[in-house]
Amino acid sequence: MKPVLFLFFLFTVSYSALAQDTIAVQQNELIHLQNAIKEHSQKDSVLVQLLIDYANLCFYDLDFLDGLKAINEARSISKELNYSKGEGLYLKSISIFRKRISEGNVFIKNPNVARINAGNEFINNLDIYYEVEGNRILGQYTDFDVFGNISMPTGQRDSEIETMVSSLEEALSYYSEKENVEITAYLHEGLSLLYFKSDKEKSNEHKRVAEELYQELKLSYHQLLILVNEINYFLGQGLEAEAKPLEIEAINIYSKEADKYIKAHGAFLLSRTYGMHNRLNLQLEYLFQAEELLSDIGEKDLIKSIYLSAASVYEWYFTNSEKALEYEYKELYLRKEINYFESVAYTYLLISESLFGLKKIQDFPAEYQDYLKLGGIEGQPFFDAELLWIKARMLQSQGRSEEARIFNYESIENYNKANDFNNGPSWNCFDLAQSYMGDGEYEKAIEYASEAYDLGSKIIPLHY
Repeated sequence: MKPVLFLFFLFTVSYSALAQDTIAVQQNELIHLQNAIKEHSQKDSVLVQLLIDYANLCFYDLDFLDGLKAINEARSISKELNYSKGEGLYLKSISIFRKRISEGNVFIKNPNVARINAGNEFINNLDIYYEVEGNRILGQYTDFDVFGNISMPTGQRDSEIETMVSSLEEALSYYSEKENVEITAYLHEGLSLLYFKSDKEKSNEHKRVAEELYQELKLSYHQLLILVNEINYFLGQGLEAEAKPLEIEAINIYSKEADKYIKAHGAFLLSRTYGMHNRLNLQLEYLFQAEELLSDIGEKDLIKSIYLSAASVYEWYFTNSEKALEYEYKELYLRKEINYFESVAYTYLLISESLFGLKKIQDFPAEYQDYLKLGGIEGQPFFDAELLWIKARMLQSQGRSEEARIFNYESIENYNKANDFNNGPSWNCFDLAQSYMGDGEYEKAIEYASEAYDLGSKIIPLHY
């Protein structure tokens, strides 16, 4: 299985990896919501939803201050009304706020390179944390319709770091005066991430303040996240001696956490950190700890990601497609149990590759065929390319080499549309070389083998 596929699954459910146009929020939608909020005379659940809708659009528009004001008002009204759903909506909105900050740190600005930023040391897990917590409070596992009847923003994620920094600084100035410790901590941490590559001193100062505030708030997971990012930075620089005491501190914080739900998030976070540095046994150990903790409390949202993370370790590093398939099916069965089918096509895509690795083409789930369609996964050409590549391999395994080549060529076209000019097509060319070799067309085989080598040698390593 291609490692990039699992990386795209784990991270592009939240983020789009195609860096084309920046996100465009319809300004008339913002004005419409502003007017609706002003005209709504009652403090009720309708006003809460209007404020949340407005906040989410503000976050997409990089207007962090107005967005934070709106969700805090929504939260305050929800508490007055004892409206628990409002807290869930608040947390889901915080998740969107965090995602926007993450995008500024994770994505490179070059519109011609559609891949996650190589060399990025950070794990931005707070968006996942708040989305899962919001789902838990809302009592559902699908993406809540936070936009109601308004239009979703169009275009792709951007990396307008200067705009993000300015907007966060404005919000920090406002909330520091209001003494909102929780929001102030989020803002300091966000600025720490965004300043990291341009101003290390500012980054470290914001990180220090965020850490102190998280300790004051007794938010162990948030403290752990800061430590993990420090560990990843030092290990990325080869400074193991500096990373070791931080690792011990992180494990101590994790061990002392009594809340099983928060501790499970911590275990998942530690597993990702160990995975980044190829400490695979520890990665699996913490994944299984997270699974056990979540099973104890009956929490099923985060456990989906844990299953697929375990599958990725078995597939990539232990080349154990059978074990990977076991966890992919566990994730699929869990989806069915909780009636969660958002992005299920990704799961079928992963299952198909594991089955292919086991040479069990005939075991493809019947329902999988419904997802083997172009445009079937978020309408993104990258995933169309992946589906075409799988079709090509299926046909090649059945001896239908000419048909398989057609699908490989179409797959390359879609990778090019997605601006993935090397990783995906390198596998297509490799398969084409083998196909032509098998048919005795040696010149063609050499041509595509050389192309596969040239493309593969250009691949930028991804770091998480």
